[in-house]
Amino acid sequence: MHTLNVSFTPTDNKNYTNASASVQINVLTPVKKIQQMIIFIQGLVNSGKLNHRQANSLIVKLNAAKNNINHENTHAATNELNAFINEVNAGIKNGKLSSTDGQTLIDEANAVINAIK
Repeated sequence: MHTLNVSFTPTDNKNYTNASASVQINVLTPVKKIQQMIIFIQGLVNSGKLNHRQANSLIVKLNAAKNNINHENTHAATNELNAFINEVNAGIKNGKLSSTDGQTLIDEANAVINAIK
């Protein structure tokens, strides 16, 4: 967690007053986002929503993407994440993964892709 602080000091003190605000923000790196996705998938297994074989296949792709990001190979990471998205879509289509859980994973994978472009 990080704290973002902002303050406003007007040049026209007659019509405006000073103001300030703070907000807590959670900035996740692409690698941390992938780690959260892996934890989410493990939670799906623990709750019986996804079997181990399917989860392992998804996690392998996420770990490959993470390793490629760590080695600054964003092209390969993007390819792994797109393969991950395709597998999640297949899981939704064949009923192995709920559309809600699947869409969560797809949205997160797309967010990582956009962050590493």
